[in-house]
Amino acid sequence: MLASDNPEAWKEPLLRVLYDNTYLIVSASSDDHTVLEGDHDHFRLIPEKFADWVERTKTGKVRSFAKTRHKGGGTDGELLQTARKQLKGGTETAVQQSLTAFDEIYFEPDITELKSKLKQYVNAYLHEGGLPVTETHEEGAQQARANLQLLVYKSLAEQHSLRNPENLFKLCAAAALPDDDAINYTDLANNTGIDRRTLDDYFDYLEQAIVLSRSHDYSLQSHREGRLYLRDPLHMAMFSQRQLRGSDSGWNREFESAVAQQVCFDHLKRLTHLSENYKSDVEYAETSSGLVDFVVRSDTEPLSIPISLAYQGVKTPAEATAAVEAFDPTNAQPAHDEGAFRSPYRIVLTDIVPRDCQDTGTLRVEKDGCILYYIPFWLLLLAI
Repeated sequence: MLASDNPEAWKEPLLRVLYDNTYLIVSASSDDHTVLEGDHDHFRLIPEKFADWVERTKTGKVRSFAKTRHKGGGTDGELLQTARKQLKGGTETAVQQSLTAFDEIYFEPDITELKSKLKQYVNAYLHEGGLPVTETHEEGAQQARANLQLLVYKSLAEQHSLRNPENLFKLCAAAALPDDDAINYTDLANNTGIDRRTLDDYFDYLEQAIVLSRSHDYSLQSHREGRLYLRDPLHMAMFSQRQLRGSDSGWNREFESAVAQQVCFDHLKRLTHLSENYKSDVEYAETSSGLVDFVVRSDTEPLSIPISLAYQGVKTPAEATAAVEAFDPTNAQPAHDEGAFRSPYRIVLTDIVPRDCQDTGTLRVEKDGCILYYIPFWLLLLAI
């Protein structure tokens, strides 16, 4: 259901038509939040995107800039709008146009003063998870925990007749552990006491509820291991028993980098689902020079985009560069009907743009036959 601009206008009519066992999904502007009072359970279906969070919580030039990503949010031809539209295109030409727009945006004189603020806001988003600012730190943490418990112990337990719904929490806890190594599913089943055959069912339940998603190796067709991602940064803090909000206690560079990786996966997953031009899976790739965190495949041509994240110095831009350079797109499984996959563009997401790029005035670097782009983390998130 699409809500009107005034939540109070549709609140009362909805309450009159709600029955038992009714699920109601309301889509509205992120500015217009309301709660249906009464004997009803309510929770966010998915966490708020970074761009929506910026637009809702910030003011002035930062908010105005974020709004230019919408059609009609700014003047025709706004660069952020172009980057966002072309990113969804999924073709080599569209991806190239999107990356060119990113390059122009970053070096646009009008947003020079905004770049440091947007970098700070990414950090705040990782800690807050996009919860409404009207909630106190404590209330926000408690509500996030209560929402997930309600989803698991009531909705999923009843829907799938689960005798031990707490096992779903065990899988979420495993996903919250920062680890560069893929998780072997047989080992995970043994460590959690969950039957191996049941494990896949549990994964499916959590994926359908948009709580947890799996990522698999780009070069393997049989998946005996994978990487697990919680879809909400608040859940990362909850299951790792870090402070949820209002304090940096328990957060270190390694954990913050892991949350950034989770947020990046979540946003890329939204991109592949929102655009019919991509395969819905967001994969990873092991190379001789390290891990490529994410690989996105076009669904319209044999094109793959390797993306490596260099955040908080846990992985340096040089290490991320080496990984995407070593990526071999022809290792794809399954292969594309139209021939071998190619990766003309390779992306390093970073919180610190390399000095060489700053000096030359471009995020684009040609090296050993590869075209690399060093894209600021905040800029990619804004465009999704």
